[in-house]
Amino acid sequence: EGLFEVMVQERCAAILEPLATPDLPAKPPLDALRALGLRFMQVIYCPDALALVRTVHGEGLKFPVLAESYFRNGPDFAIAKVAEYLGDLHRRGLIHCPDPLFAASAFYMTLHGELFFRVLAGTRPIPTAEEISTQVERAVDLFWRSVEPRPGKVAGNTAG
Repeated sequence: EGLFEVMVQERCAAILEPLATPDLPAKPPLDALRALGLRFMQVIYCPDALALVRTVHGEGLKFPVLAESYFRNGPDFAIAKVAEYLGDLHRRGLIHCPDPLFAASAFYMTLHGELFFRVLAGTRPIPTAEEISTQVERAVDLFWRSVEPRPGKVAGNTAG
C-alpha cells in the first residue's frame, strides 16, 4: 500500500502540473474558466491520467489508502484550487458563488460529463480536440449561468 500511495502521489503531481493556475486572476473570469477547462480536459485524457483513474477504480476497494491518496492528491487538490479562485471572484462581486467548494466540484463534474466516463469505460475513443473544445464551451456556459452576478444580489449576500 505504501508503494501504491507514493506512486499515486507522484502521478497526481505530474498529471496536475499543467493545471497550475497562477494566471487565472489576470484573465476575465469566463476566459479563465475556458482556459482552465481546456487544460483540465487535455490532462484527463492523457494515457497516464486514464490509467491512474482506472487503477484507482479497480483497486480502491482492496486498497482504500490508494483511493484516499488519489482523491487527496488529485481531485480534492484541484477542486480546492478552483474553489479559492471562485471564492475570490465572489468576494470581489464578480460572480455569485456563496459555496465555492461545491461550485468548483460541480464545475469539474460538468466538464467531465458523460464523455469522460464513456472513455474511461472503453466504450468510445478519446475525444478529438474539437470535441473537447465543444464540451468545454458547453460546460463553461452552463456553469457560468449558475454563478454569474445577479441583479440585486451582491457577493456575500445570500438573501433575496
